[in-house]
Amino acid sequence: MKVRKKRKLTPLGKTIRKKMIDEDLDVGEFAEYLGIDSRYLGDILRGRRSGAKYIVKIADRLGIDLKKDIV
Repeated sequence: MKVRKKRKLTPLGKTIRKKMIDEDLDVGEFAEYLGIDSRYLGDILRGRRSGAKYIVKIADRLGIDLKKDIV
């Protein structure tokens, strides 16, 4: 069994996580909305995956301005 090294959230991941908390969304619910696995969403939040295909949809759903809202 492969053990993954635990990574912290990226600045974008922190912003997404804060907005999810504000809207009372958990990772599973939000991943289902996006049509992806919750582990994949976690990888996006931690920078293991770019998630380029989903970033605009994530930002639109959570009201994130990708140019100015990133911590």
